[in-house]
Amino acid sequence: MTVEKSEPAPQGSAAVLLPPAADAPESEPNDRVSQANQLQLGHGVSGTLAGSREDYDDWYVIDLHDSDASDLTAKIRSMTGGCRMILFDAREEEIDDTYCNQDGGARNIDFFAADNDTVFIRAMFNGGSASSRASYELFISER
Repeated sequence: MTVEKSEPAPQGSAAVLLPPAADAPESEPNDRVSQANQLQLGHGVSGTLAGSREDYDDWYVIDLHDSDASDLTAKIRSMTGGCRMILFDAREEEIDDTYCNQDGGARNIDFFAADNDTVFIRAMFNGGSASSRASYELFISER
């Protein structure tokens, strides 16, 4: 399934660098690719999504330009509610996606990133009404 591209990739200092902590909270707003929070390889983030349009998507970016890493795993774990994780390359072409629709369930996507690439992750709300919420943890690491 193809996901519509939201807008051009962020440039310069648009991304908010999250602290290198295993449970760093997301920084709002990050509902568009141009507002993506920057994740550091080997660290994670926790976030919440809602059925309403105001918090339906959370975007993250991983800059691999200063890394030799190319064999990676992205993991999403649903704490409550349903969510979907979609990975994109620097051109916003979809790499892969997965659904995580049970409380405590986790899904991985293993992928290869091109040398000196940038990877975008889109966490999306999946299922329920406009008043429903979902919480998740997201982590990216070398395999």
